[in-house]
Amino acid sequence: MIDNVRNLHVVPTSAPEGRAELRIAFDFALPLDTITQSVAIVAQRGSGKTYLAKKMLEEILRNGLPVVVIDLMGAFHGIRSSANGESAGYEIPIFGGRHGDLPLDASMGRALASWVCAGEEQPRSAVLDISHLKKSEQQALVADFGEELYDRNERPLHVILDEADFFASQRFSQKGVEKRLFDVFDALVRRGRIKGFGITMITQRPAVLHKDLLTQASALVMLRLASPQDQKAVRAWIERHDSHSEREQVMGTLGGLPIGTAWVWSPGWLRKLRKIRVGKQATWDSSSTPKIGEKVRVASVRAEVDVRALKTEIGACSPREVGKSQKGKRAKRRESERESDE
Repeated sequence: MIDNVRNLHVVPTSAPEGRAELRIAFDFALPLDTITQSVAIVAQRGSGKTYLAKKMLEEILRNGLPVVVIDLMGAFHGIRSSANGESAGYEIPIFGGRHGDLPLDASMGRALASWVCAGEEQPRSAVLDISHLKKSEQQALVADFGEELYDRNERPLHVILDEADFFASQRFSQKGVEKRLFDVFDALVRRGRIKGFGITMITQRPAVLHKDLLTQASALVMLRLASPQDQKAVRAWIERHDSHSEREQVMGTLGGLPIGTAWVWSPGWLRKLRKIRVGKQATWDSSSTPKIGEKVRVASVRAEVDVRALKTEIGACSPREVGKSQKGKRAKRRESERESDE
């Protein structure tokens, strides 16, 4: 059974051993109840938003908490290797993409959600790398996965949604799969806490991400953001959540923040406004931009996952197998009822 993500070799570089918190910077940590909160990470391309999200992923796994990553760009596979690539990272299954343990296709959404929710002590963790799929396939898979996950889950589980505006745009279609996707993530953000859900939404275009999702974030993490339209969307969040003079200090610095520097603002939940420098990752940086003239490096060692067990467990969660199981349970229940009547 692949129920608990284990980490046998990685020692976090920015957090004391055993500290029960999500330490995303040397001098700043999020509490564990972040797992059931809504967080938005906004930043322009190349300023460190994916690096920060992967640091959050490391910290969630370090604390033994369940998390599912919907990876649109194939940027999170490095979680399986140490920072130098010479030892193992976290034993979290990866579905799809070039580095997946099992291939992923558009028909697997509901089975994967069932598998996640079937963990014994808590939901199972996974990375869903959909970077290799066509847009229509990505949308169909995530819509099925999200609907099934929302229906089945009743325990704490965090979802990291990369490029969130792709799934919930301000101008989504009011019918078909785009409407299904918006409804899924609107439910996760606005009503998901009662079912144990939290979500981290990552976007380089906050102006494009639907405002009904962005405005519901309990914490806004802002890295460099120069576009006037995107700064306007951030200002709308700030004005909704806070009326103090700090907003001009934040807005005045957004366009020039160094790479990896962020403002963390949570007026209601954390009651904090902090400027942080994102901590160094403990696992392989699989989201770094290739540089001209440099040979692309790859990690030489990855944490192993029991692929055979994974196949068996996913197979048992397919709609056909679930239907057979439910049919068998109903037959046993009827038989038991007949015996009781006799």
